[in-house]
Amino acid sequence: MELRQQVQRLWDRGDLLRLTLEDICPQDNSSQNNSSAAAASLVFPYRLKIRRPMSREMGNHFSEVREWIQSITDLRYTRLELQETRHPQLGRNDVPQSLWIDFVDDAIAFIGKRDAARHFCELVLDLINHDERLLEWVRKRPVKVLELAPVWERLLSVHERIVQRQGVSMYLRQLSVTGVDTKFIEAHRGTLTEWLDLTLPASAIDTDHRGSRGFIRRYGFKDKPARLRIRSLDSAQPLVGRLSTSACDGNTSLAMADVTFDVDVIRSLDPGHSCVLITENEINYLVLPERCGTLAVFGSGYGLQSLGEIDWLQQRDVWYWGDIDTHGFAILNELRRQLPNVRSLMMNRDTLMAHESLWGIESKPANRRLESLTDEEVQLYQDLLECRYGKGVRLEQERIDYKFMLTRLQLIQPLCRN
Repeated sequence: MELRQQVQRLWDRGDLLRLTLEDICPQDNSSQNNSSAAAASLVFPYRLKIRRPMSREMGNHFSEVREWIQSITDLRYTRLELQETRHPQLGRNDVPQSLWIDFVDDAIAFIGKRDAARHFCELVLDLINHDERLLEWVRKRPVKVLELAPVWERLLSVHERIVQRQGVSMYLRQLSVTGVDTKFIEAHRGTLTEWLDLTLPASAIDTDHRGSRGFIRRYGFKDKPARLRIRSLDSAQPLVGRLSTSACDGNTSLAMADVTFDVDVIRSLDPGHSCVLITENEINYLVLPERCGTLAVFGSGYGLQSLGEIDWLQQRDVWYWGDIDTHGFAILNELRRQLPNVRSLMMNRDTLMAHESLWGIESKPANRRLESLTDEEVQLYQDLLECRYGKGVRLEQERIDYKFMLTRLQLIQPLCRN
């Protein structure tokens, strides 16, 4: 019935539960948040909207109107106000004028939510005993309390354990809570983030990390080490075990091997290579030819942010080779914010036009302001956004002719300092 839907909407918004919460824990008006203010604007007695029958309807459908009047009259937990009307054919009749619900408890009972409201109160009392600072969260998300009811005790235990472990370096996997595994914590990172932000001291929260992916670092847990694949393109400067030149005599493949290191290891490695070439295409990374003093890095799209943690890169000639499309320039922009000295390679109009027959289509362009691009890069980026060469034009780096690539690599040879 539409009347119950009106009250159900108040429940779904959390307004009825917020008023119930105020009975348990009255809130100081000075600290009232927006959601609590919205609930406070809900005043009881609460008037339900009803559509009174018109005079014509009374005459043409009187039996249906009488049934409607009776159905309104029979409603429990409501108060009906009637008004006498006079009809030319039907005479005097009492017709509903307004329908009221006088109390919050009646509104809850009207939609059959008494048990749910009682359970809500029990959960809130548990929360107060656990950490009353979380009442602020309840006022914002009262309906969420009931959604989490099946896991409520476990969530409280996880929250308590994380608060207790401040200053202890550990992986999330090492957090020991009875009946809880890592997957459970990961499934509820959103709620735990809101709880921990309210209860942990500011010094224990790294606000640079946000969202579910940033949960681990935000609260000081040890994260899986970022890893990068690198290979020396100079057989005279091997990386594997920092082998001596004599160990690599006659074994160029070993000297130029593709190896993977933790970023922490690479940070301390500080190889003698003076030129660094970053590419995000695996095959291009593997086929890069031997070059004096050059180190190749295999990146992975927007995951290149770990490069900014490697201090010695700031003292190298760094080149980035990505796709010629809007996302390629967006990645270059992000990389340059960490490594201001990075230059783009084969990401220009000449390269694009030389491979017109190999263009693809970018289905979801990245349309945002990129402040770290050069004037030439910005112009090509805008051309792509404005479809100057066609809708969604892109040139993936692996489509660039191999001989063309070798020629362009030779142009940066003078930047390699032996």
